[in-house]
Amino acid sequence: MTEYTATTAVSSAKVTATCADSTASVVCKKGASTITNGGNTSIGAGETVFTFTVTDGNGPTLTKTYTVTVTKT
Repeated sequence: MTEYTATTAVSSAKVTATCADSTASVVCKKGASTITNGGNTSIGAGETVFTFTVTDGNGPTLTKTYTVTVTKT
């Protein structure tokens, strides 16, 4: 599964993505804007879509993208 949902009542959030494999890397985006790992971002009313692109650092390069839709209530 690569699509997830979450709900929050908070208007800003700290976004942190950690790879289980220390050789992997992750890039987080909110729309077209890249969010620094561990950085804060505002979440407006309704749905905000985040994408996390994970690249495996071992062997041939493998990339997988995960989508998280956060709904602010």
